[in-house]
Amino acid sequence: MIKTLYILSLFSFMYLDHDIHVSVCDIELKQSSIEVTVKTFIDDLQIAIGLVPGEEVPADYTSADEVIAKYLSSTISLHLDDQMIDLKVDDISASNDAVWITLTSGTLAYDNGSLDLDYSLLTELYNDQTNIINIRHKETKETFSLNYTKKEVTYELD
Repeated sequence: MIKTLYILSLFSFMYLDHDIHVSVCDIELKQSSIEVTVKTFIDDLQIAIGLVPGEEVPADYTSADEVIAKYLSSTISLHLDDQMIDLKVDDISASNDAVWITLTSGTLAYDNGSLDLDYSLLTELYNDQTNIINIRHKETKETFSLNYTKKEVTYELD
């Protein structure tokens, strides 16, 4: 928790206004769980959770992990055969101007069916936000592009 605050504040000095607004989300459907890895710009995430890039982290931010988890739960929703998947933040790491966040599900039992994804990360900030989604299941990988107007996708499990 404090580590995440330190990482976010450490890299906040690198704030550069960038013209591209993009995130990449890798979703891997494992045998009995789902792993979601989100990569985005640190400054965009800071703004989304109420921080000002380049300024010190406010004293009342005692748990950045909790604030990030709350934001992600409001912008990423997964349903497997109409059952909502509870995702927990497993790891947060930063490098240069990017942040990687890994979310994991608990143990799941699934065979076939569909995975419904509602993904609106950062679209409340930028109407040109592009969210690239890679879904891996067994030996297949499919890529989707979501944005301000298209925030949902359904992936059929075979």
